[in-house]
Amino acid sequence: MEFRILGPVEASADGAVVTLSGAKIHTVLATLLLARGRPVTYEQFSSRLWGWDPPSSMHAQIHSYIHKLRKSLGEGALLTRQHRGYQLDAADSVFDLVQFEELAEAGRRAVDRGDQRTATAKLTAALRLWRGTPLANVTDHLAELERPPLEEAYLTTIEQRVTADLALGADARLVPELTSLVREHPLRERFRAQLVIALGRSNRQATALLTYHEGRRLLAEQLGVDPGPELSEAYQSVLDEGTATTAGTTGTTGAAGKPGATPSVSPTAPSQALRATGPERSGSTAALLPPNIDPFLGRAAELRTVERKVAAAAESDGAAARTGAAPALVLVTGPVGSGRTALAVRAAHARAGLFPDGVLFARAAAPDGAPHSAEHVLTLLLTGLDERPPPDADAAELLRRYRLASHGRRLLVVLDDVAAEQDVEQFVPSSPHAAVVLTGDRRLPTVTHEDTVCLGPLAGADAVELLAAIGGRETVLGDPAAARAVVAYCDGLPLAVRLVGARLAARPLWTVADLAARLADPARRLRELGYGAQSLHGTLMAAVRRLPEHVRALLPRLGALSGPERGQGRGAGAGPGARPGGLGDGPGDGPEFGAADLVEDPELEPVVEAGLEQLADAWLVVPSAHDERGRARFRCTALTRLVAEELAAGSAAERRPAPRGISTPE
Repeated sequence: MEFRILGPVEASADGAVVTLSGAKIHTVLATLLLARGRPVTYEQFSSRLWGWDPPSSMHAQIHSYIHKLRKSLGEGALLTRQHRGYQLDAADSVFDLVQFEELAEAGRRAVDRGDQRTATAKLTAALRLWRGTPLANVTDHLAELERPPLEEAYLTTIEQRVTADLALGADARLVPELTSLVREHPLRERFRAQLVIALGRSNRQATALLTYHEGRRLLAEQLGVDPGPELSEAYQSVLDEGTATTAGTTGTTGAAGKPGATPSVSPTAPSQALRATGPERSGSTAALLPPNIDPFLGRAAELRTVERKVAAAAESDGAAARTGAAPALVLVTGPVGSGRTALAVRAAHARAGLFPDGVLFARAAAPDGAPHSAEHVLTLLLTGLDERPPPDADAAELLRRYRLASHGRRLLVVLDDVAAEQDVEQFVPSSPHAAVVLTGDRRLPTVTHEDTVCLGPLAGADAVELLAAIGGRETVLGDPAAARAVVAYCDGLPLAVRLVGARLAARPLWTVADLAARLADPARRLRELGYGAQSLHGTLMAAVRRLPEHVRALLPRLGALSGPERGQGRGAGAGPGARPGGLGDGPGDGPEFGAADLVEDPELEPVVEAGLEQLADAWLVVPSAHDERGRARFRCTALTRLVAEELAAGSAAERRPAPRGISTPE
């Protein structure tokens, strides 16, 4: 048989497509195929068929889909029952994903050994197996889980094929394809670097430089980062080609076009050309910082503290340098959505003029919260200093170069979203006149309590003012009670207020009372706190996924402990002026708990208490008191309680037995 998922999921036997009806049965088949011969459990099927909300008849329905699939596939595939699930043995079948991976790997090996023609042939053959969007006819739950890595593999293979084509000199022919790819994936640096190279080699240097600067602007505005080494080197190669052309022309014909005449422009060294033309040298040392976010409300005291500590480092005198004073470190911490990055960036902009040698910005973690490697962060910092480390440099070499490049300079460095497990000290400049502003959701052992600025919820008046600025002053301030309810449901977090304000502004028929009514339902509140592709629910879940597994496992217990949110102002009938039942008023209204409330075995209480302390470190719970034995007791923050209840409901659904009368799956 043949199985295909690089497009709509389908199976065929003897050249005839097997009839399969509905997204669910295609999802079951795709799940079995992607397991690569391993057993698939009922829980895995359930998560891909129904997500967090499986039906009570989950086992019976899965059994029904398996029965239909086995009947449709016939003897062409071996589909067997295993412990708690099913297994598909497709070893003797053709699977397009396996074909793609084998051809792509053969192409990569050919690239590595310099056989570009073989590489192009193999990689092109791999790409021809794609028939459109992969997994096009499965459930959204499976597509969201499995489609991104497939699409990433597809794009990576295109990049490698283009690399081989460039090595074979197919420059001008690649420009239309690369232009389209850059338009579709504007933040994918390799496509842009390849387009810059292809344009430069096609004698279109001006367009190549514009393409680079457009990418540089997008990276700064949308991600707050500088171009990586590959894009920077592509840009440098275009500058080098232009410099070499200029030098050769002027050295031969001179300024007046006569042989032997003195050149009107002396050739510039590549590094000097980059320093002279790079936008970061256009007159502002803060050019590498992301733009300020306006309006910025309610953080005046915290902002003054950060600015004062940063300024003190820049204004230190020579005596401090002679005594080996350490660079200033300031940490801005707080819960998810509290505006840590916005505060750090604003303080850096305000004090950038005190650091004539440069202001650097780097994100220490990926969008999903996974910490970046030391090599990645150091490369970003060196690039900001106009240093071009070799692509194969290891962390030790990059650190050596960074220490030398930053030695004695007046630098301001903003490191966003650092993790407690990262070695932050290696990112600190080697200069007593430098300052480093760090942001993160944990306190750091390298930063003192005095140099740590903690952000809490916005004050009610500031939060309402922010909602009015984003959502429309007339709309918001015309109903003050409803506006106060909205910001209470947002738990006073600036990110949440901005997101719901944007939703309100985008829906002219809504009133602020309508928005308050939608947020009043605790079952949907987390989903309502979002706009477009950004949601507070997604941000919170990313923070939860970063927790150690044994700590994360405490959250469903907390949700079951607190139970569904109840109280005044709940449900569809809640009026806009209703008080949000304590949930939006802070953690003090929720149930108090300790380790003894979550585990029956007293010997396990110290382990559970340590887990609760880690939740407190991540601002997900708040210490509230000590019991008679001196053990800490805690309360959930408002939005954490909703996350915990959602996880508890999901765990309960997984444990829920099938109703009586439904036969046990075979």
